[in-house]
Amino acid sequence: MPLITSDALDKLVYIVVGAILTQAFQQYRLARSEDIALMNEHIKEIEKFGEAARDYWLKAPASSLDEELAAAAKVRAAQAATALLYADMIGFCSNRGDDYKNLSLELFSVATGGSFESLSRKIDPVRAIDAHEAAARLVHLVRSSRKDILSVKRAIALLYNKICIIDFKA
Repeated sequence: MPLITSDALDKLVYIVVGAILTQAFQQYRLARSEDIALMNEHIKEIEKFGEAARDYWLKAPASSLDEELAAAAKVRAAQAATALLYADMIGFCSNRGDDYKNLSLELFSVATGGSFESLSRKIDPVRAIDAHEAAARLVHLVRSSRKDILSVKRAIALLYNKICIIDFKA
């Protein structure tokens, strides 16, 4: 009499395969949760950049060049924080990556355009509103892209890209 029957062996194989698939799915979810956390942090940074630009353009220029450059540095620092995840966000936004690029450029151009960093600048409420609107549209794009991070379609595409990349030039 055999120690392991064919039926028991089949059940053992199902358990092992199930455990492997469960582990792979949990790893995928963990990695995507980290991506979503990055997106949430990026949204906060975009909001800070929009607020810094809005505040800059709604205040009169400082009396000295050093004070004006310090006020502008707050906007530049907020922009630098958004730039750190630029490449990641293009990937996270997948098929809307070009929209992300365009909105990021628009926000930067509006926030730091015109007479930015100049003592001759004037209060510009239109530019302040434009900066706030550009930031809001960018935030909306990133928020709407979060739902695609955990999609089955994205998981299959990532798996396909990892398995099926063949270099024909080699």
